[in-house]
Amino acid sequence: MNSAITRVRYEMLLLLLFIALSGLGCDLFTPDHYDVFIYPNKHDLTHHIYAGRYHSAEEARDVALEYMEEYPDGDYEIGKNRKGSVDVGVYEETFK
Repeated sequence: MNSAITRVRYEMLLLLLFIALSGLGCDLFTPDHYDVFIYPNKHDLTHHIYAGRYHSAEEARDVALEYMEEYPDGDYEIGKNRKGSVDVGVYEETFK
């Protein structure tokens, strides 16, 4: 009897943990994705080129660096795991 109660408590704890992580915005089942933005002129960040979505930070950085050869006075930004719409998205993290 005691082991059955322990098992139920354990399962309830796992369920609560799953609900808490889901509520915090953790998406446990979707792989990370990385969006690349190229700024042809690093002094004018109002104009950008969307260079696509990639499955790894390394792949995204490689693409960005290729664009930098075409735009030597440019800059780039990589956004990880966009939440929200294309127009008003928020990234979990941005980096170079």
